[in-house]
Amino acid sequence: MRRCSVCLDVVIYCSCALEDDSWKTNQKRWVTDNPSFTIFRGDEEAEWISETRELVGDKKLVQDITKHLTGEDVVVLHQMSLPMIVEDPYAVHHVASFLLDGCSFSESAPDWDKYSQPGVIY
Repeated sequence: MRRCSVCLDVVIYCSCALEDDSWKTNQKRWVTDNPSFTIFRGDEEAEWISETRELVGDKKLVQDITKHLTGEDVVVLHQMSLPMIVEDPYAVHHVASFLLDGCSFSESAPDWDKYSQPGVIY
């Protein structure tokens, strides 16, 4: 992964991009702007926190999600892959949605609709 030359964070996550006006029209900014969201499974609750890009909450739910986050890229839609890391909100949401049973989400959870339109290659 490419790293920011200023802060050394992964480029699509670094906050330096938010200070650069040229990024206002750059589509990669959607990852940086993703809000915090909550994952519910029965009485268990975990939150992906936007500011720190970490997953916190019920230990069992967090462990069940993070055991699938191996760091490898996984194809989740036709020609669209995710880096399976906890820092990526779409990866966390994907795991809880498709690899765990019984999870629901707060309204601020990632929205896949714009990436799953029929007949569109991303």
